Amino acid sequence: MGAPYSALRNEGYPAAYGPLKTAVTVDVLEIGFVTAFLIVIVSFIFIIPGIRGWQRLYASIRFFIGSYILVSIMLGLYGMEWEVAELHDTPTYYKAFETHEIEADIGVKIGLNAVNITLKADHHELKATEEVINYNERFHFYGGQGRIGFGRFSGRINREFREAQWLGKPYPILWIAEYFTLDGEDIRWGRSYRLAGYYTWIILWTAFPLYLISLILFFNVVRYGAYFLMATGVTMITGNIIYASVRFGSEMIIPFTDEKKLIFHKGASFYVCLVAGIVSVVCGLLVVLLDYFEPEKVSSFFNVDPLIDFEETFVYENEDEHGETPAMAMSDDAPPQVASRPQFKQRSKTKKTRRQPKPAPRYSQGQEAIAEEPEPETTQNGSRSLYAHKNGQRKDQMEMGGVMQADTTYEVPTPNTTYEVPTHKPGNNTEKPTTDEAYVNVRIN
Repeated sequence: MGAPYSALRNEGYPAAYGPLKTAVTVDVLEIGFVTAFLIVIVSFIFIIPGIRGWQRLYASIRFFIGSYILVSIMLGLYGMEWEVAELHDTPTYYKAFETHEIEADIGVKIGLNAVNITLKADHHELKATEEVINYNERFHFYGGQGRIGFGRFSGRINREFREAQWLGKPYPILWIAEYFTLDGEDIRWGRSYRLAGYYTWIILWTAFPLYLISLILFFNVVRYGAYFLMATGVTMITGNIIYASVRFGSEMIIPFTDEKKLIFHKGASFYVCLVAGIVSVVCGLLVVLLDYFEPEKVSSFFNVDPLIDFEETFVYENEDEHGETPAMAMSDDAPPQVASRPQFKQRSKTKKTRRQPKPAPRYSQGQEAIAEEPEPETTQNGSRSLYAHKNGQRKDQMEMGGVMQADTTYEVPTPNTTYEVPTHKPGNNTEKPTTDEAYVNVRIN
């Protein structure tokens, strides 16, 4: 075997590299979320000069508040500091079956799905060896509770605890992890944290799509976006309440000496989620109130069209009892019924009301306007019946052929006779219809 192939080989065997043990100093997932947030912030800073006027300030406020809420949701889901405890310079045994004690810093961080246990000591604590005491172990407790014990049907954290025992993990780490494996009588801390984390996990994942919907609606109807933003905040606060209330049993205190005890309290992830929920509710409520009193300013702040928040304008016509709309049910001088409402105003009820047109004044040849007669009855098919004038003349009110002018005198039709009526809308009744105009046969009974 030549020189290039024999390099880093021992007696011709494949190359073997020694283990490279590096300590876990930070949570990679949390740092990933924070780093992504910082990258987006830097990118936004570069584009701020391209925004003009007050929109530069408005866009900055929207961006930073929105990004903070989104990052808070993700840190609440994957953060490992819902409850924390820490001790410094704690005397403890390093390995099982050893009498030599070390002074180490011990930390415990509990998340929604796992617990992190940290053990760190100075390098001179173990003079006989060059081993570096810097451990960070994670034990997961999500999933089913499982059977009691450490077998194949036990819970996940029980099986991981047994694996850590076989690997020879330091004694303080095993001592702390064992508290989460016990499940009997009043010692059910593992079950308690698992249930609290499980329900909080579901609630926070519910807040995530609600927040995405609110971002979309803020570009359409601002008020609806504010509603979903408040729903996001309420959901996040509910997650905090569930985590604090579902926990049951006695308080978990892990003693190492009479003075050194691990006492747990709420951590950064809990308060980040709580503050983000409160900010979401306050911002959503503020937007709703401002949208009610100052809709133009709110539209300018979100850079949306203020008319989007208004309903479309509809023109309602009168309907008969069968839901049919006569084409000429309203007189020419009656304005159309328009229904449009801005936000928070009651819908127009014009469609439910049937407004009868005001009857036109009655005229006859060479006479002034005479008194109006009662409104004619409406037949089943929606057409108007003919009513007689007291001097022997009649005025024809029909849905077809247009409404005849009120200043025109018509001859009294003879019963049981068919007449031809032009279907056009005459501008001047003195003109005779041309041959191109259509006629409709109307029979007077």
